[in-house]
This record gives sequence, C-alpha cells and structure tokens, in this order.
Amino acid sequence: MKKILLLLSAVVVFTTTSFSQSDRYAPGMGATLREMAASNDADAMAAVAAKFERLGDAEKTQWLPYYYAALVIARMSMAG
Repeated sequence: MKKILLLLSAVVVFTTTSFSQSDRYAPGMGATLREMAASNDADAMAAVAAKFERLGDAEKTQWLPYYYAALVIARMSMAG
C-alpha cells in the first residue's frame, strides 16, 4: 500500500511540474511572436531572435522557439 501511495504521489508531482513549465512557455511564445510581427529593423529582429533562443534554452523539449529564431534570422538576411 505504501508503494502505491508513493508511486501515485510521484506521478502527481511530476505531472504538476511539467504543466507549470508549459504555463510559462506559452505566454512567452505568444508575446515574442507578436514582437516578431511588429519588428521592422535589424536591431529589433536580432532582439526577437535572442528571445526565441532563450525560450528554447529554457524549454529543452520544445523545437518551435529555435525554428522561429532561425526564421527571424533569415528575415534579417533578406531585409538587407
């Protein structure tokens, strides 16, 4: 009985911590995507790319921040 309770509590703790990481990830991605849409000059685009890279470093299981960082860098190269 003790093993079952211990296993159940470990699952609850693991699930709770994994959902809390997603709660921080989603608003950060949304705000940075809005900044990406509004950025026009190279300095603003470089700042947005850096934010996407920091989001990717914070959430190792997510690939979208790295994708958008590369997209912003590609847009910077096209802008001149």
